[in-house]
Amino acid sequence: MAKTRKKSFTETNVVRELAKELGYPVDEFEVDDSHLSGFTKHEVFEIKHGRAEYQVAADSDAMRDIAIAVVKQDLEQEPEIFDKDFLSEHIDMDRLRRDLEPDVQNQNYDYFNEMDDDDLISELQRSSLVEDPYLTEPEDEDEEPELSDREGLIEALAEEKTKEEMKDPMAYLEEIYGAAEAVEKAIEIAGIDEDAAAEEAVSTDGPEHFLAHYDGNSIETSSGFCYWRTN
Repeated sequence: MAKTRKKSFTETNVVRELAKELGYPVDEFEVDDSHLSGFTKHEVFEIKHGRAEYQVAADSDAMRDIAIAVVKQDLEQEPEIFDKDFLSEHIDMDRLRRDLEPDVQNQNYDYFNEMDDDDLISELQRSSLVEDPYLTEPEDEDEEPELSDREGLIEALAEEKTKEEMKDPMAYLEEIYGAAEAVEKAIEIAGIDEDAAAEEAVSTDGPEHFLAHYDGNSIETSSGFCYWRTN
C-alpha cells in the first residue's frame, strides 16, 4: 500500500483536507489565522463551517507544543485555576527556603529574646546545643546554673529552630496560612518552574484537555494535519 504524501501546511491544503474529512464543499468553509499562532512558532489556522469552529495545526507535535505554551501562560497569569497539589510539586523549594530563612531567623530570634533566663536555660536543655559555652555552673550544688552568654544562646537557639523549620518550608507555611493559602504564598515568594509544570500537565492530561474545548478530541487527517473543534 502506497504511503500518503505529506502535504505542505498551507491555507488551501488545510481547507481542502478539512472539507474532505468533514464531508462538506470547500466553498462552505471560512479560514483565518488563529489566535493560537501567537503562542509558539507554529502556525495555526482557524476554520469555520456554519457555527462550528476548528483549529488546525501542522501535526500532533505542533498541537502538543501549542498546548504547552497555552498552559504556561495560564500558569503565569492564573495559577489559581490549577490543582494546589500539582502546583506545589513545581515550586522552587531551594529558592523558597532561601527567601524565607532571613525572616524566619529574625522571628525566632525575637521569640527567644522575649524569654527570661530561666526559660532560655530550659530551651537550651531541650535543644541539641552544647551547654558549656552558655552556662556558668554555680559553686553551690543546690543553686541553678546561670547564663554566661545570653546573646549567644539566643542566636544559637534561633538558628537551630530556623534550620529545623526550613527542612520543610511548605509545612512551615501551612502551619501559618493553612494548606491552600500556603501554596499561593509559596508561589508568590518563590514562583514555580512553569516549563516543567506545563510539560507535565500536557503529558498527563493530553493537549486536547487544554485546546479542544468542545469535545476534548483531536483528529489527524490523512496528510497528518491535526485539528480539533472549539465550539
